[in-house]
Amino acid sequence: MRTSEKEIMNKNILMLMMGGTGSRLGADCPKQFIEIDGIPIFAYILESYGRMPEIHHLMPIVHPEWREYTEYWVERLALKDCTTIVEGGEDRSFSVRNGMRRLERMSEAEDLVLIHDATHPYVDLEGVRRVIDGVRRTGAATLVQGEYDTVYRRKENGILEEVIPRREVVSGASPEAFRVGDIAKIYGDATEAELSTMTSAGAIALHFGMKMEVVEGNFLNLKITYPRDLHLLEHLIHTYFFPGAKERIQNSGNQ
Repeated sequence: MRTSEKEIMNKNILMLMMGGTGSRLGADCPKQFIEIDGIPIFAYILESYGRMPEIHHLMPIVHPEWREYTEYWVERLALKDCTTIVEGGEDRSFSVRNGMRRLERMSEAEDLVLIHDATHPYVDLEGVRRVIDGVRRTGAATLVQGEYDTVYRRKENGILEEVIPRREVVSGASPEAFRVGDIAKIYGDATEAELSTMTSAGAIALHFGMKMEVVEGNFLNLKITYPRDLHLLEHLIHTYFFPGAKERIQNSGNQ
């Protein structure tokens, strides 16, 4: 059973970061709002998390100009009663801080917040469950992808310098997860300069000495940054990323 904002207690809240402009993609709108088969990318992600019983509340963080559009899709997906939309700040870290301030008013310190970047379209359902377990054990956890090929360090002039043991290197993915009380305090204590220079919640958490558990997923860790990334997503969205979601979303609009 889903929970309204006032009912959240000892729950898992999904914070979907979708306030970026996507300038490097060169599209007509921010990448999270690009529609594939008439459905924006962020709606596929929300629909997937909305079907997980382990996730009790959804919190999209959006640019003010896209709030009304987001509200339309939240209602279209029948997620209105379990969703709180928060307007973002001047960049990602300030947007997360806005979300944390809202969370502190509507949740308990021991509740969990999972932070998912909408530029990572894949929702690793089993990985999310293991991230939640990791937070219960360690206090914080993040989904990552291990490196399988040889990893090099290169010099500024583009010449290879050395091989880095790949067991020591992972690629960050989504979600990162924390206890609300712990991560909200960090964002409250962080200076403007710290928030400006560290974009991920994991980076800020490590900077403040928080121990984070690594949860390795078995998935294609696609991040939509350049046109080639969007091209790959368009080809795989209905077979790999969100099988069956198109039909479910279309049917939800007919209810």
